[in-house]
Amino acid sequence: MTFFNPYKNSYLQLNSQCHGVNPRLINRAVNAAMGWETDSHDKEPPLNRLISNQATLPTTFNDAICRPQAFGKWALPKLIRELHSECPQTVSNAIDTIMDMVHYPEKAIEAIELRIVQRVMDLMQNPDASIRERICIILNTLGHQQIGREAICTSKLVLKSILDLLKDEVQVVRFRAAVLAQSLSDNFISVFALIDFDYITVIHQRILVENDVVLVRLLKTMKNLIQAEGKNIAYSIGVFHTMVLLLKRTQVEILEETLLCLMILLTLKIAKKEAVKIFLLDTLYKLLCDTRTEVYTAACGAVMNASHRTKAKKQSVEIVNMGLLDRLVVLMHDQFNPRAQMWSIRALTNLTEYPPNREYLQANHMKSIERLNIGCKDKTSYDNIAEYYRKLLNVINWKP
Repeated sequence: MTFFNPYKNSYLQLNSQCHGVNPRLINRAVNAAMGWETDSHDKEPPLNRLISNQATLPTTFNDAICRPQAFGKWALPKLIRELHSECPQTVSNAIDTIMDMVHYPEKAIEAIELRIVQRVMDLMQNPDASIRERICIILNTLGHQQIGREAICTSKLVLKSILDLLKDEVQVVRFRAAVLAQSLSDNFISVFALIDFDYITVIHQRILVENDVVLVRLLKTMKNLIQAEGKNIAYSIGVFHTMVLLLKRTQVEILEETLLCLMILLTLKIAKKEAVKIFLLDTLYKLLCDTRTEVYTAACGAVMNASHRTKAKKQSVEIVNMGLLDRLVVLMHDQFNPRAQMWSIRALTNLTEYPPNREYLQANHMKSIERLNIGCKDKTSYDNIAEYYRKLLNVINWKP
């Protein structure tokens, strides 16, 4: 009896260039290229096996995860009880099953009503790293439901356990904990619970020592926290200077999130004063000239907020000869990037309030500015950009 799977490497079997080629030959070639051991069934003549390692669903459009579950409505209560079984394998199997089941909203709500959040608190301190990792995945899935976020954010022990996992010795556990913290911070109501539990301080402590994969998640969480009432706390513990240090990194996602955090912090008066002291505009100009869309877009936002103070506008004159205003004029014509277009227009408005900058634009870029094409299709965004553009023209054409 042969159990050969006809769908193995099907993307090559269906390719017109491989049409008519023996599937076993294709399989052997793929195995040789990848350095894998060749299946005995792919040899000529084949050594047929009775057990297939590759699952094949006999019916089309059949989701194996949606199959009828054993125990019916008693399944979740039984699984939650088994979370604290004396047998480690039983606990692991229960976690795996719950992790699959809570992807369905009705099962997730049922699990929350059965107080699963409270039941898994002690498992977040389990010596087995795989259990800690999977508990974070379960909580992250439950957090997509409103009552799940409430259950997590109202439990001080769960919030403390997440903080502990952010400092875990295993990288994958720290990553899952960072994803969970970011997911919770995406909700405006949950943010206040995280701020009250001092998440800003812990994340700040981890930023400079964390690897790049986890760091991106921590920066996104920090951005969400300081957008609310956390920016004053963040500045007081030195987050602003830490973000300035991160501008030396080269990774796109890290630079983008760092610049967005700086843009938010620069709404504080004390941060604007500090930006003048450290000549931050010079550093931001270098990132403004970056060719990567994400980086120069976020840099536009940071320049916009860093150029409010009169001293910053005076400093900008030193960078104008290097091309600061020229670069902003180029970016304001990026009609396929509404954020860069709007932020560059606002930055130009701030800088042209200083007479030397205004004279430079009038002499070199007036025709280009008057030919601006707003490419945003969203009416609200279009109206906002148009309003900022009118303000820019008024500032440039202003005469004492």
